[in-house]
Amino acid sequence: MMPLLAIAVLGLALRPPHVRQTPPPEGAVVEDLMQRRVPLKAPAQRVMFDQPMVWHYMTVDETDAHVATLYPYLWKEARNALLSRLFPDFAQRTPLVMRAETNMLSIEQVLMEDPDAVITSDWFGQLLETAGYPYTVQLDTFRADARDEPDKAALFRLLGAMTGKPDRAEALLRRYREAIERVGAGIPADAEPVGVLVVNNEYLSFVGGRYESLGALLRAAGARNLAENVRGFFGPANAEELYRLDPQAVLLLSSPYYSLTPQTLYENPALRALDAVQQRRVYRMPMGASRMAGPVEAPLLAAWLARLLHPDGQWETSLCEDIADTYREVYGYTFTAHDFETMLHLRDNAQAAGFRRILGDAAACAGLGA
Repeated sequence: MMPLLAIAVLGLALRPPHVRQTPPPEGAVVEDLMQRRVPLKAPAQRVMFDQPMVWHYMTVDETDAHVATLYPYLWKEARNALLSRLFPDFAQRTPLVMRAETNMLSIEQVLMEDPDAVITSDWFGQLLETAGYPYTVQLDTFRADARDEPDKAALFRLLGAMTGKPDRAEALLRRYREAIERVGAGIPADAEPVGVLVVNNEYLSFVGGRYESLGALLRAAGARNLAENVRGFFGPANAEELYRLDPQAVLLLSSPYYSLTPQTLYENPALRALDAVQQRRVYRMPMGASRMAGPVEAPLLAAWLARLLHPDGQWETSLCEDIADTYREVYGYTFTAHDFETMLHLRDNAQAAGFRRILGDAAACAGLGA
């Protein structure tokens, strides 16, 4: 990768880059996650992304019209079924993909397209600034505390400033806090945290304790990550480690890149004696429009898990009502039976212990208001 960067920088040195002729108005600045003051026109009209948060940007902006360009892998993920329904025009916009032949953002493409801003990593942002493009909104990709809050508060306040909608960003954060409080209020006061493992792929790699947001959401749901002391994101990938940790439940991380299902673990001969497998307490986690992260979807993930792990809990609304209310209030979108199937993996989880119970009112899961 470094030789490619060196060639790119050398090429730019030989050919002076385009410099925007009309700078943003004086005093129009945002503070990025590196605590840098970046001169920007707000609301930004054309934004390029090489970091996975375009779904969060559109949620705050309430439109997809200002998303200029994406990495190919982000474009593929962003066209997931639910996000495409929330922003139907977005799925039809083929010019979004980076024109570079690799997944690496092209410095020349940024300079040619001259967007209002690029949301990027700190290291690439520095390269862009060296090349003459000053409007880089940089994220600290190595410090978890900069972008890994359970509600992603710092990120959403940044997006509120960029979109010119700080009040909406704050309203979403308030909504998060209220929703998390409702989840916790339904868990029995004397309930012990349930030990779980979050498994990522068919190699049985599990999510370690590097990211605090996962641990915080598990705690909000009355659970504890048994791999919380593992340094890396993915822990040891072997059956022996699963037996040693002996989780009360196994959660399968939903991702557009993996399709691990409970049946995969049930049919693995090496795991037949694992208590969570014998008790059918293996669950495929929900898949939403934004990786079940941030102030909109993270409370729904916690609500799903709390109801699974604490059958004696008492909540005023059903899980499906919570989901339907959230998308109606935030996006003005009415959930349908197909949306519930997509998000909750009804078929994959059909035989899992307690799964049918948490769905509650069948009418709610058929789509409230449909």
